[in-house]
Amino acid sequence: MKLILKYFCILLLLSQAMFANKELDINAFSTLPVLYNGRIQPLDTLARQSLLIIHESSRLQRDNHKLSASQWLLEMFSHNPNVYKDKLFKIDLVDLKHELKLDPKEKYFSYQSLSSQLGIIEEKGRKIADVDKKNRSHYQSNYFDLFQKISLFLALQNAFIPFHDISLDQYISSYQSTVKNGLQAFNNYNASKPLSPAEQIQLIGFNHSFKFHKTLADTSLFYFFPKNLDDTKTWTNTGSQFLKLLDPNAKLHPLLPLYAACFKAYEANDIQAFNKSVSQMTQYVNQSKKVQKKLSLETSFYKIDPFTKAMALYVLSFIAILLYFLLNKNFLHTLSKYSCYLAFALHSYGLIARMLITERPPVTNLYSSAVFVGWFAIVLSFIQERYFKNKLSYIIASTLGFLTLIIAHHLSAQSDTLEVMQAVLNSNFWLATHVIVITLGYSGTFFAGALGTIYLFGSFFKKFSTEQTKEFSQMLVGIIAFSLLFSFVGTVLGGIWGDQSWGRFWGWDPKENGALLIVIWNAIILHARLAKLIKIRGLVIMSLFGNIVTSFSWWGVNMLGVGLHSYGFMEQAFFWLAAYSLSQITIMAIAAIKLR
Repeated sequence: MKLILKYFCILLLLSQAMFANKELDINAFSTLPVLYNGRIQPLDTLARQSLLIIHESSRLQRDNHKLSASQWLLEMFSHNPNVYKDKLFKIDLVDLKHELKLDPKEKYFSYQSLSSQLGIIEEKGRKIADVDKKNRSHYQSNYFDLFQKISLFLALQNAFIPFHDISLDQYISSYQSTVKNGLQAFNNYNASKPLSPAEQIQLIGFNHSFKFHKTLADTSLFYFFPKNLDDTKTWTNTGSQFLKLLDPNAKLHPLLPLYAACFKAYEANDIQAFNKSVSQMTQYVNQSKKVQKKLSLETSFYKIDPFTKAMALYVLSFIAILLYFLLNKNFLHTLSKYSCYLAFALHSYGLIARMLITERPPVTNLYSSAVFVGWFAIVLSFIQERYFKNKLSYIIASTLGFLTLIIAHHLSAQSDTLEVMQAVLNSNFWLATHVIVITLGYSGTFFAGALGTIYLFGSFFKKFSTEQTKEFSQMLVGIIAFSLLFSFVGTVLGGIWGDQSWGRFWGWDPKENGALLIVIWNAIILHARLAKLIKIRGLVIMSLFGNIVTSFSWWGVNMLGVGLHSYGFMEQAFFWLAAYSLSQITIMAIAAIKLR
C-alpha cells in the first residue's frame, strides 16, 4: 500500500510539472496592483467593478464561453480586436436607440456598433453633465449613463497607450530610439544653433510626443508604477513614465516593459513568455508583504463571493424553517439551523475581510452599512434564541440577512464598495464610534419590526397563550430599549463629530433630523408601553412603523439631495423605499384588524 501511495505521489508531481505553464496564468495577473480612486487594489477588482459598471454584470459571455473579468481587462489593455465586438453596453430606452441608429429589438450593443456616433455621444454627454442631476429628464439620465460607460471603456483602453495599430512593446522600442535624437534637436534649438531639415522633423516629433505624453499623464485614471509600493503618492501612470525619458539619465519603471512583454505574449499566445513576465511582476510586488497580502485577500474575497453564497443559504434556511413550522419535522429545523450558521459564517468572513482590506471599521458607506445592519440583526436574533428558546431566530435571521444583503448587492453596481465615500468620513475613530453605534440602533429597530411581523403572521396559524404574548412583549420592549439607547448615543456622538468637522454640534441637517426621529419614535413606543397606553397590538403596529422611520432616516434623506450627509444617492432606490413603506403600512393595517 505504501509503495502504491509513493508511486501515486510521484505521478502526481510529474503531472503537475508536465502541465505547469501549459496555460496562461490569468490568476497571477489578476493580483497585480493598480492605484485607482485613491486606493491600491488588484487588477481583478478593477476588472470586476469596471465590467459591472459598463456591462451591468461582472461576467461576460463571448462565443458561447465565459470570459473572466481579468482576462477581459487584459484584452482591453492590449487592444485585442474582440473587445470592440463584445456586446457590453445595455440600452433600454427606445428613443435613444433610434437616435443612435441602433436596432430597437436589441438590448446590448458593442463598441463597434456605437463607434460612428461617439463624437455625438461625447458632445451631448458633456452638455448633460452641466445639468443638475435632480433636473435631468429620464432621457437625459439614460444618455448620460451611456456616456459615462463609454468614457470608462475608453479610459481603460487608453491606460497604457491609445494607439490600436501598434503594441505597447513596439511603442516603447520606437520611442526610446527616437527620444535621444529629439532631445539633441531640442537642445540645439534652445542654444540657437541652426537645425538641419532632419533635425527640424525630429524637433516637431519631439514636441508632439511631449504634448501627447503630458496629456496622457494628466488624464489617465490608472496608476501602475510605484516608487514605493506602500506610499500612494509615489505611484505614476504611463504618460508620466514616458515623460521621464526627457531626462537622458532617467529610466522607465521596471514594470512598464514587463507589462509590454505580457501584452505581447498574450496576443501571440506565448504561454511561457506570458507567465514569465507575470511572475517577474509578482516578484516586484512581493517586495511589500503588506501590499501583497492585501491584494491576495481582496482577490480571494471577490472570488469566494461570500455575500452571494450567504444569500442563497439564508433563503434555504428560511424555506426549511417555514416547512418545519408546517410539518413539524426535526430534520428541517436542523437544516435551517446549520444553513443559517453557515450563511452567518460567510457573512462574518465578508465583513471581516472588508475591514482588513480597507483597514477601517465595518461601516464606511451605504453598502457597508447594509452589510453590517443585517449582520448585527442576526446576532440579536441568536441572542434572543439563547434566552427565550422559541425557535424564531432562524426565520428572523434568514429574512433580515437576505434582505440587507440583496440591498447591498444592488448598491455594489454603483461604485467601488471598498472606497470611503467622503473626506469627512476619513476618521477611523468616528467610524468606529458614531457610525457603528448608530447603525446598531438601526439593526435593533429593524429587528423589533421583524419580531412584530412574525407575531402577527404567527397568529394566523395558532392562538398565542397569555404567556407567549407576554414573552413577545418582553422581547419587543427589550429590543426597542436597546435601539433607543444606541440611537441616542450614536446621535450625540454624531453631533460631536459634526462639531469637530463643521464647527457646529447640530444644524438641522436632514440626516441629523432622521437620526433624531428614530430616537423620538423609540422613546414614544417605550413611553406608551410603560404607561400602559398600548398592549400587544399597539406594540406590534408601532414597531412596524419604526421600520418606516428607520428606512427613511437611513436611505430616504440621502435621496433628498440636500445637506452635508447627502451621499450614496440612488434614483432607482426611491421606488423600492416607497414599496417597502407601503408593505409596512399594509402589515400595520392587517395587525390593527387581526390583533384586536
